[in-house]
Amino acid sequence: MSTNINNHEIELATSDVIVSSTDLKGNITYANDVFVKISGYKRKELIGQPHSILRHPDMPKAIFKYLWSELLEGRSLYAFVKNRAKNGDFYWVKVYAMPIITDGKVVKLTSYRQYLNKYARGVANTLYSTLLEYEQSHTVDESLNFFVDYLNKRELTYNDFIDRLSLQKNVTDEKAMNINYQKFYNNHLIEKAHAEHSKTVTLKEATNCTFGKWIKNAKGEAFTKHLSWTKMIKEHENYHKKLNSYIKIRDGDVSYKELAVLLDEVEYSTHKIFENLQDSIDKFD
Repeated sequence: MSTNINNHEIELATSDVIVSSTDLKGNITYANDVFVKISGYKRKELIGQPHSILRHPDMPKAIFKYLWSELLEGRSLYAFVKNRAKNGDFYWVKVYAMPIITDGKVVKLTSYRQYLNKYARGVANTLYSTLLEYEQSHTVDESLNFFVDYLNKRELTYNDFIDRLSLQKNVTDEKAMNINYQKFYNNHLIEKAHAEHSKTVTLKEATNCTFGKWIKNAKGEAFTKHLSWTKMIKEHENYHKKLNSYIKIRDGDVSYKELAVLLDEVEYSTHKIFENLQDSIDKFD
């Protein structure tokens, strides 16, 4: 087993697929040609060896504990892993690991490892460094709980975490992750419906609605720096402008077509508001 470490990164091609299988103790039973090429080991050096031969010291133990617990329970999952080649080079992969089940029992494990985007690598590297430091003074179970708490504080499941980073979307900012996007979106659709069907709805400026007040309070947060945030504010102002225009003329001598056009514009603005808000949350950093 190599203990070499250096700072040279092997960049996988997007077409590379590393395939391997292990027994339930983690010993390698199959390695495809890409695995042999990237790892720098000969096939005979891999077969029969524990898969941990590739484990990089920058990987926290808690991540592997979670992977193994899920796999041995018969559940497939994705993960982001930093591996070490024989010569000490490192390479990041997005792993899809799956248990092979026969007669209701897990009999072996197979994994497919592919290119991982640079954004996900950066976020994972920072988070894993934190977990590694935590593991210096805490148990692996406590480290895993720390990771679970990290996800919970951001209203993320493990799969959300994987999916968002795979799409190069933010997972780091706790406040951004806790924005009640759906509630704000629904409120605007309901406000439009009330204006359409109730005579008691009155004019309201963009800054006076619940969402407008939230926008004001969010000033200075990191996610408000994205260009889409400015677009969102302008679209929100347009939403209220169009809705107020509708309220002013709805009971007058105006055609149904003119009213319908205004309502369509209000609905369009609603979608654009929250499309831009989502973009601010996803891509601000």
